[in-house]
Formats: sequence, structure tokens, C-alpha cells
Amino acid sequence: MNNLIVFWAEDAIFLLLLVLPGLWFTGRRKLAWTAGLSAGLAWLIGKLIKDFFYFHRPFPLRLMDGSLPSLHTAVAFAISFACFRRLPKFGLALLLLSGGIGVSRVITGVHYPMDVLAGAGLGMAAAWALDTYHSR
Repeated sequence: MNNLIVFWAEDAIFLLLLVLPGLWFTGRRKLAWTAGLSAGLAWLIGKLIKDFFYFHRPFPLRLMDGSLPSLHTAVAFAISFACFRRLPKFGLALLLLSGGIGVSRVITGVHYPMDVLAGAGLGMAAAWALDTYHSR
């Protein structure tokens, strides 16, 4: 498989995680907290869903967990959407990056499209909820 697609599917999430210290050190500490907590909440809820409701992956892999939702996509969209709510132009670029992560997860056969959509929705819901809570 193309190395670039594999990079997007497996490692591009780390680019988004690097946004968190970047926000922190540029004085946007509240946004860094909100984005980080959103990612953690999305991951936790997604992991609970995977543990209690098993859905087979589209391609036989050695991965032991289910496919729904895509945790890579959930975390990526949580960070991106939290940023989008406060910094729309920067957040839009991150949302596009997150979309690339989700599409690459489907192309590599790790997830079905519905897994990615569920992960994106979960990530955005977590970011919206925590941003709304922190805005009080």
C-alpha cells in the first residue's frame, strides 16, 4: 500500500496531538485544555462502545478490538472541532486534516465509512460539550 496513505492512517494523528502543546505555549491554555479533554473524552466513550458492542473490521486484521467507532477519527475531530469553535480558520485546516485521517482509515481497510462517520460525530460532540461547559 502507498506509504503516504499508511502514514495518514496510522501516524497523522500525532500531528494533531502536537497542536495541544502549540496552543499551550502560544497562550491559548484554555483552548489547549478543552481540546485535550475533548480528545480524551471522545477516546474514552469510543473505547467503551468498542468494548461493549463488537463490530467486525472490514479486513481481517490482528487487531482485537471492534471497528465502530474509529478512535483515530474521534480524537482527531475532537481536537479539530474544539479549535474550530475558537479559531475558525485554523480549526478548518485541522478539520480537513482530520477528514484525511478518516478517509485513509477506510482506504487502508481498517474501518468502514460508518465507523469513521461515527468517530467524527463522537469527536465533535465531545468537543462541543466540553467547550460549552468551559464557556460558562
